[in-house]
Amino acid sequence: MESQNRKVDNMNIQRSKIKKERKEKCINTNILLLILTLACILWVFYFSFGGALGWVWNPINIFAIPYFGLHGTVQEAWGNLTLSNTFSDNSIAFISLVVIAALIGVQIVMLSLAITEVQNRWLKDFVFWLTNDRVIMRYFGFRMNNRININSYNESDVLNEAEENHWKKWKEYYKSDLSFDEWKRKYLKR
Repeated sequence: MESQNRKVDNMNIQRSKIKKERKEKCINTNILLLILTLACILWVFYFSFGGALGWVWNPINIFAIPYFGLHGTVQEAWGNLTLSNTFSDNSIAFISLVVIAALIGVQIVMLSLAITEVQNRWLKDFVFWLTNDRVIMRYFGFRMNNRININSYNESDVLNEAEENHWKKWKEYYKSDLSFDEWKRKYLKR
């Protein structure tokens, strides 16, 4: 009985250590995820606006816009905007700026969705792997079956002790001569 209690105490200590380690790993993972998210957000805006301004090679601006006769970057469109030009000359520059602004918005949304999907996949695979019971059990060197058996044995042992204490109090109160097994069969219907 005492050895079982020691085993259970050791299991509880190990569980508390596991919970503490899980919490620390999750905090570290959340910090890394926050840093990754901020870096990705900065990268998305740099790539989108850099492509529109001509700092970064952006395939959407380079291939799509000139194909329709529009300007590929903000500098090209802005350079063609002058007050001396007629409306038809300026309309291409205005349309180019509107299309570039729309493409910036579409790129931000699409890249943000892609990065969010990557982060969700990373969270599912890495964080759940990190806190998986199987991995933790391998780390502590015991099997789930042993843990379940010890827990179920401990729970039934605690239940038996409670029943026995109740039987003793019942026996004193009613001044009965029923044995524990007879009492269980008669009153607990086991």
